[in-house]
Amino acid sequence: MINQFKKIINLILILLISFCGFGQTEYLVKINPSSGAYTKIDSLPGVKLIIITPNYLTFDSNNSRYIFGGVDNNGNNYLYSADANTGNIILNPSFPVVSDPSDNVMELKYDNSTNTLYGLHLDNSENRRYFVSINPTNGVFTIIDSLPEVKTIVTGPHYTIFDEIHSRYIFRGGDNSGNYYLYSVDANTGSIISNPPFPVLSDPLDNVIALHYDNSSDKLYGLHWVNSESRNYLVSVNPTNGVFTIIDSLPGVKSIITNPHYTAFDEINHRYIFKGGDNNGIYHLYSIDVTTGNIISSPLFPVLAD
Repeated sequence: MINQFKKIINLILILLISFCGFGQTEYLVKINPSSGAYTKIDSLPGVKLIIITPNYLTFDSNNSRYIFGGVDNNGNNYLYSADANTGNIILNPSFPVVSDPSDNVMELKYDNSTNTLYGLHLDNSENRRYFVSINPTNGVFTIIDSLPEVKTIVTGPHYTIFDEIHSRYIFRGGDNSGNYYLYSVDANTGSIISNPPFPVLSDPLDNVIALHYDNSSDKLYGLHWVNSESRNYLVSVNPTNGVFTIIDSLPGVKSIITNPHYTAFDEINHRYIFKGGDNNGIYHLYSIDVTTGNIISSPLFPVLAD
């Protein structure tokens, strides 16, 4: 798996909205984390809008595909697969394929170890949530198992990740009593294998957000806001018990931008990358060494080429 990530060792692949006159064109771009500069790979013809909430963005590093939910000019929803090297759209089946338009499939995550796309399905007629696999070729999903104790799914800010080492789909959700947990689902069976309260905090104004799993070191990372200190921290999180450990503070980082999705993880260099604002309200693309917590680069972001 790590060899596939070497293809994008110095680049983050994201989607960018560019406005031209009265029209709108979506582009696939590559970004240099050290400088913040981006380069357009190609436009995405036919894509009018990119769906960012709930999370429909994921990356298949084995096949260099950026997979995302989008809408065409006629308001139809598709599951697009774009070739990360050329920007060409190679697949675009209708999505989600549901009989009831009030149902949904959300929080997509690609397991590069098994070449499987996973997600969560909301069935409104049953008022029930399901763990599902999705076929990117035709957009059809297959139920693996129900999630009977899950009432709500927290779709932001970035609480869904996939642990390829232990085949765990991890997400934050709530039960019928309004309590929130960090659910870990066995991707093979769909069974919930752990669900500790999350986040475990003494101050309700604090938070732990933007989770990313480092499959090369078998660790879950996130960002922690301490309201009493007005300070952000890089933390590691134990998915089994929900307890987090502070690695280091992030001096100068006042705000974290999580919507749309501005966080990523570089498993080769163990870098946590995110867009954030400083004390003057200026936005940077921060890269954090997760082994030390040190900020190793923070260029202005975005750096526009036109």
